[in-house]
Amino acid sequence: MAVAMVEDRRLVDSPTDSSSEQWHSVVTSADCRPDEGSEPFVAPGDLAGSPSFRLAFERAPVGMAILVIRPGKKLTVQEANQALGEALGWAPERLAGMELARLLHPEDRHRVLQGMAGLVAGGPALTAGSKIETRLLIENRRTAWVLLSATLLPPQPHEAGQLMCAFFEEVTPRHQTEQRLSHQGMHDALTGLPNRLLLVDRLRQAVARESRTDTVLAVLFVDVDNFKVVNDSLGHEAGDDLLIELAQRLRRHLRQSDTAARLGSDEFVVIVEDCQSEAQACALASRIAVDLALPCRLAETDVCVTASVGVALGKREVTAEELLRNADIAMHRAKHHGKNRAEIFDDELHARAVARLATEVQLRTALAQGQLRVFYQPILDLATGRIDGLEALLRWEHPTRGLLQPADFIDVAEQSGLIVPIGAWVLAEACRAAVAWQAGRAEPLTVAVNLSMRQL
Repeated sequence: MAVAMVEDRRLVDSPTDSSSEQWHSVVTSADCRPDEGSEPFVAPGDLAGSPSFRLAFERAPVGMAILVIRPGKKLTVQEANQALGEALGWAPERLAGMELARLLHPEDRHRVLQGMAGLVAGGPALTAGSKIETRLLIENRRTAWVLLSATLLPPQPHEAGQLMCAFFEEVTPRHQTEQRLSHQGMHDALTGLPNRLLLVDRLRQAVARESRTDTVLAVLFVDVDNFKVVNDSLGHEAGDDLLIELAQRLRRHLRQSDTAARLGSDEFVVIVEDCQSEAQACALASRIAVDLALPCRLAETDVCVTASVGVALGKREVTAEELLRNADIAMHRAKHHGKNRAEIFDDELHARAVARLATEVQLRTALAQGQLRVFYQPILDLATGRIDGLEALLRWEHPTRGLLQPADFIDVAEQSGLIVPIGAWVLAEACRAAVAWQAGRAEPLTVAVNLSMRQL
C-alpha cells in the first residue's frame, strides 16, 4: 500500500509492500497554539476585559474611567486610569468606588449627570461633537476644566449594571486663556475696573432686577475736575497713577453687589443696587467726592483733585442707557454749579437738557444758514461827542423765537464748542464793517469784539 504524506506542504509517496492492492491517504496538521504575544479571542460582551482595551486604557494620555450605574444606585467610578489619577491628584485605586458627583464641581453636577442619564436612557453618545465642558475637583480645593465625553459599553458578564467609558480631556490652560481674553475685553487695562461694555451689561441686568422688586437702583457718574491740568503739568504717567489711586478709593465705598467702572479718560460710574432712598444715594456721592479730594502723592508732589458727581435713580420705565445718560446730565450740572459737588437728576433737569440739545442743533443751523447778526454800539468821546469806536454785539435772529440775546445761547455755544466758529465769524464781520467805516475817515476807528477763552 502506498501512503502519500505531506512533508513541508509537499505530497510524497510512502513505501509499499508487495501486495498489488494500493490505496492513498493524505495526512495534514496545523499548529493551533497561539503565537507568543497574540490576543486570545474575546467575545464582544467582554470588551472591557480584553488585553488591547486594557493596554489602551492604562496607557492613554487622557484621563479615562469605567463608570457603572446599577439599578437604584448612583453613577460610580469602577476604575480610573493613571492619567485621570494624576490630573486629579488621586491614586487611581482611591477613585474606584467613588461617586462621579463627588468629582464634579457643585455648580456643574446637575448638568453633567443629566447628560449621563440621557446617555444611559438611550440618548446619543457624548462624543467629540457633543462634549460637555465641566470642572473637576482636584486636590487642595482647586478645579480643573475638562471636556467630558462618554460612550456605553456592551453588557459585561457578571455585571448587572450598565457600564460606560468616559474620557476627560483637560483644557484648563485653554480655558484660562479664554478667561484672560474675556476679562481684557470687559475691563479697563489701567485700573482693572469694568469698562463701558461690561458696565452697560451689568446695568441692564440691574434694571431688569429692579423692575421685579421694590428696590431702588442708583447710578453715580463721577468726573474728575481739571484732570487735564495734572496730565499737562506732571505728565501722562502721573495722570495714570492718579487714576489708579482714584479707582482704588472708589472700591472702598462699594458693597459686594455694587459695581464701579471706568468709562474712559477721567470718568467713572458706580452702580448701587438695593439703595434705600435718594438721601442714601446722595450721601454716598458726597462721601466719594470727599474721599477723592484727599491729597495724592504723585511724582514726589502732593496733588489734590476734586470730583463732580451726578446721581440718577432708576424708574421702572427707564432703560439702562437712559439712566446712565441722566447721571451724566446731573454730573454736568454739578460742574456748571462750581464743580466739587454732587447733583441729583430730576425731571426739570431733563427738560433743560432736552432744550439745550434742541438749542445746539438749531444754533448749528443758524451758523450755516446766516441767521446770526452783528449789531454795533457806538463808543463816544464825551469831550468831543465824536464816535471813536464801536462794540460788536452778537444776536440770533431765530425763525420762531425772534431776536435772541447772547444769554439765550452763549452757554450752549461754549459747551458744544460752537463758540469757536461763531467767534471767528463775528471777527470777520467786524473787520469788514471797520474797513467800510474807516474809508474817508482820518482818525482810526476801533471795533471791540467779545471773545471766548476757547478762542485764545
